[in-house]
Amino acid sequence: MVPPMAPKKPAPAAKAAFNMTAFRDEFMDLIRAERFDDADELVEQTVADSPENAALRYEAGFNFSKKAKRLSGIRSLAPQVEHLRVKAFEHFRKASDLEPNKYPYAFRAGMTGRQIARREALTYLTRAIALDQSSAHPRVELGMYHQNANRASVAVACFENALRLDHNDELAQRMLYSMTQATTAAGPIDWKPLAYKA
Repeated sequence: MVPPMAPKKPAPAAKAAFNMTAFRDEFMDLIRAERFDDADELVEQTVADSPENAALRYEAGFNFSKKAKRLSGIRSLAPQVEHLRVKAFEHFRKASDLEPNKYPYAFRAGMTGRQIARREALTYLTRAIALDQSSAHPRVELGMYHQNANRASVAVACFENALRLDHNDELAQRMLYSMTQATTAAGPIDWKPLAYKA
């Protein structure tokens, strides 16, 4: 006698494909409603559901970066702004590591890493320069990285290289002007470098 066959278990439902447009719409609805904690939770949950989605990681980093920029003028919120920048950096870094050939991912990781004094910023800014050799922006950020690390001559070279690519880059002009004024008036200035973290 053949034992009766157990009923087949239904196949698990296929996971729906991630919809970036729907995610952005929901996120922006929460921001417009000033439900910032819910917006952060949406980002974190969505990333947890799709941790290897580089575009989503980039979007998450961008959202945290935007929020940090919005709050950066309020002195009493400085620790929260720093925390948001760290979260943004972690997402940008992961996005760039997942897709190392995407310039925006590398540039944002480098820029945000520089803002929070992370050594890894150098890796991502160098990657961004290699990916888009015609862009002045990563060279300006690299110059600011070196300026913060008390390497004035390297910083000046970065700003000059940026201006060779785009002579109208106002940030590069301002940074180069401030450094050359500081170094010609009374000799080299004693920069107060940021303590870069590993």
